[in-house]
Amino acid sequence: MIRLWHRFKSISPRKKARLFSTITMIYNFVSGGLKIFFGLISSYFFAVISGAYVLCIGMGKRIYFHGRAKSGGVLRKEIKYYRQIGIIIFTGAICYIIAMLRYVSFLEELKRYDVLTSIALCVISFVEITLAVSGIIRARKDKDLLMEGLKFINVITSLVALITTEAVLLTWLRIGNASYVNGASGILIGLVSAGIGVTLFTKANYLDKKFAPKIIYASNHKK
Repeated sequence: MIRLWHRFKSISPRKKARLFSTITMIYNFVSGGLKIFFGLISSYFFAVISGAYVLCIGMGKRIYFHGRAKSGGVLRKEIKYYRQIGIIIFTGAICYIIAMLRYVSFLEELKRYDVLTSIALCVISFVEITLAVSGIIRARKDKDLLMEGLKFINVITSLVALITTEAVLLTWLRIGNASYVNGASGILIGLVSAGIGVTLFTKANYLDKKFAPKIIYASNHKK
């Protein structure tokens, strides 16, 4: 067990990200697909939208893997996939906002968890946020555009986990308007996530323009 832990620690950050993202991507596709399936069967619109959000997260990770394979670590080639990650983040954020409207509009009752599950959710969400933010800082330092995009996806999922943690605390505190508070917080996080998507898209367009003159000059020089 100790040997396995040391081997895991020796793995590069990129390989660790690939391992965790592969596992969570598969989970996202399965979980999102099941939510949509059962939502359609039960004619529950918000379950379908919630499933669409989860699928968007999985698709964002898939874009990362595809971009990593196609770009070969060349920054200029990564821009296209970075933009796609921004678009999918924005799309997922809209789905999440719509899904959270049910708590504001219909005051749907929040799910109550047992003590151990509640503590685990709280710890996991804070750990996820810390790792995601530190990952973004490291990716920018290494000028790894695709890794930065992946870590932004992780930030969004950790913020959503934070909303789940809030729901846990609200149910334990037995606040009367817990559903509304949780829904409003979820919508706020959704808007933040949408802003992140727009930021990535805008940055990709800026980088495109930055590289464009060099590409044009190179093609004219060949002629």
